Amino acid sequence: MSEGVNQWELFGLDMRSFGRYWSRAWEEFLFSQESPVRRRLDEPVELRDGDDLMLVRNGKPMAAAQNAELHGGGDAPCRAFLIPDDLVLTRVIRVPLTALAELESVVALELSALSPFPADDTVSGRLEVARDENSAQIALTVCSKLALRRWFHNEADQHQVAREGVELWARSGEHFIVIDENGESQRERLYRRRLWKVGAVTGGIMLALLVSVSLYSLQQKVALARVAEVAERYTETTRSAVRARDQLVSANETIVSAVDVQRRYPNPHLEIARLTGLLADDTFLTHFSSRGMELRIRGRSVDAAQVMQNLADDPNYESVEALGPITSVGNTGLEQFNLKISVAAEAAGDRARDNAEQSRLASVGAGL
Repeated sequence: MSEGVNQWELFGLDMRSFGRYWSRAWEEFLFSQESPVRRRLDEPVELRDGDDLMLVRNGKPMAAAQNAELHGGGDAPCRAFLIPDDLVLTRVIRVPLTALAELESVVALELSALSPFPADDTVSGRLEVARDENSAQIALTVCSKLALRRWFHNEADQHQVAREGVELWARSGEHFIVIDENGESQRERLYRRRLWKVGAVTGGIMLALLVSVSLYSLQQKVALARVAEVAERYTETTRSAVRARDQLVSANETIVSAVDVQRRYPNPHLEIARLTGLLADDTFLTHFSSRGMELRIRGRSVDAAQVMQNLADDPNYESVEALGPITSVGNTGLEQFNLKISVAAEAAGDRARDNAEQSRLASVGAGL
């Protein structure tokens, strides 16, 4: 029969123990001897080893100058007595990291195997002294509750130290292990109180920072709304300017087209006025036609050849050709002429530019 599959198992871990893993991680971070928080906030302890005193913080002796100050009469709020080695049994065990959530059960089994004392006469302590990628090393200490109490009372009476709130420590190599005998110590109370204060101050700072960021964001949002409103007004003004510019461009294009038409098709009224200025009083026209740059005139004059010569000498005309012979008109003394005149491009362009400039000034004035 195949074994049942645990639906709560993920990557080899039972997720039903996730809460214990979580609480264990926070306990190590805040309350273990290796905690970086505890190294900053823990109270110094006046440790008595027989007749010698030393200051210890977070399981490590403090500087010699501070020890000298203590011997000079300084008082520490926390006190501890170091238990002699002959009253303590120690052992270092290796526990896999995955089993740390069940550390209480593991330690209980090891203590039952280590302690030679009855269960009601056994006190113990533990401390994590090292850790690698796979396991942690836990130092265990056990001693007789009756023997420990007798020794402690004698030491306290001998050195005239009050018994309440005094911790009992055992040595395991370079480490000090607290024996769970006198309940919650003064050091634990002070550390937890300081931890709460630091947490409250940190929370207040984070809240103040959050409020500051929120107020700054609100201020920037209001400022952005104002900028958007101003931008909208200027955009509307720009739209009006763009529309006016487009109208002006369209008018200029119309003017250019008109100039091109006037260049290719001169105004016949202007040409008639020009001919009127060039012809003498004894000359008159009976026919005038205009087609682009070409003019055709027919008329009578006393001297038709002179008329043709005068028109040919005018720089406004590129060429003057006779469409037929000059003939006399009865006994009137007049000669009839029939001419084809080609208007010079420069003359037509000058006239067209003058007209275009007048049209442009008129359009700009209308736009303003």
